[in-house]
Amino acid sequence: MAHPIDDETLAAIRRHWSAVHATEIAHDQIASKRPGPAATGILVRVTPETAESPAWFECLACRAGRRSYRVDVGADPLCPLGRHVAAIARHFAEAHGITEFGAAQIYHGTDEPVLCSYEAASSTQSAQVTCSLCPEGMRRHPLDEPPYGDARSFAYLGVFYPDFARQIARLAPAEQAIQWEAHQRGVLAAASQPAVTKAVKKARRGPRVRRLTQTQMGIQALLLDEVRAGEPITSVVAALSDLARRDPDAYAVWIARQVPVMERHLSNPPEQVAASLGEWYGKPARTERALWSIWTSIPEPVRLEAERTGTARPPHTPLH
Repeated sequence: MAHPIDDETLAAIRRHWSAVHATEIAHDQIASKRPGPAATGILVRVTPETAESPAWFECLACRAGRRSYRVDVGADPLCPLGRHVAAIARHFAEAHGITEFGAAQIYHGTDEPVLCSYEAASSTQSAQVTCSLCPEGMRRHPLDEPPYGDARSFAYLGVFYPDFARQIARLAPAEQAIQWEAHQRGVLAAASQPAVTKAVKKARRGPRVRRLTQTQMGIQALLLDEVRAGEPITSVVAALSDLARRDPDAYAVWIARQVPVMERHLSNPPEQVAASLGEWYGKPARTERALWSIWTSIPEPVRLEAERTGTARPPHTPLH
């Protein structure tokens, strides 16, 4: 039995047919993609949404090598995909302790109070959310990985990389599609087409959008606060690492104060706060090397601005 096709996917397919083929497509010409011979009369085959990616559809009426389209590309920015609303709600619950979140709190071009704005995916960029509660410079968050392999991105890339387009022009259409996807993913050109294909397949299985744990984000916020208060980052990292060795429970409490969802637990004994933080939101990094890694994961402009702010203030040493 075929999987039902959701309304968001159907809407994307109909937009495509109207824009590219200047006609309408019948519902019985759309089918879920599955192994086996194609059914008669099918013009579009759908790969359902997964935990890692929105749905895709393959348009058999488009030319070979330009048939794959991701559903969220070109979606209405005023109507975020359900998976994106869920991802935004998860961000507010995990990062800010806001568990009651709905689509009405996403900017829709009105004057209603909102918590964030939404940017739909383009042919070269994933959907993004800009959170009004996150620190300045750290407010934009990708909601999926970029739409690598979307046919619309190939047309865009061909305009901006004409030399590469000429280089692969003699390849078969399917091979050109693989080459463009390799270019998008930053996979280095290999000596043979099979090697490029293998590299792209490996990249597809690779890491998706990186999500920091709440504990890691708490450490980021703590580092930024200390640097903005005038303490050199080298001193902050050294002091935190030393505190982690001498009194790991006190160290965990310092971090828990930066994790909004831990606020209601801060009145508990330090050992209980430390245990809860580690179990629920991730064990805190303790070594200087790990802390430096968390510091450098903060976007460079944010780090530089924190350091500029800190130089105008006298240093303090509250971490002891």
